[in-house]
Amino acid sequence: MIKSEEITRVGTTLKPHGIKGEISVLHNEGYDINELSCIILCIDGIYVPFFMESIRTKTHETSIVKLKDISFLLCN
Repeated sequence: MIKSEEITRVGTTLKPHGIKGEISVLHNEGYDINELSCIILCIDGIYVPFFMESIRTKTHETSIVKLKDISFLLCN
């Protein structure tokens, strides 16, 4: 189990980008999201790692991240 003290917050997820499993990520200054092997999201109080398939820079502070094995995102 991943504990909160083991995690360094390097950004925030913003919203889905399209319908193919991509999300917009706002990353904190000083962190290079391209150097990460995975991102960890808190889902219902549980930290879940997601591995990244690709990363595209959108602006100097946002990127579009494609998650491995995620083909679409559903939102309520």
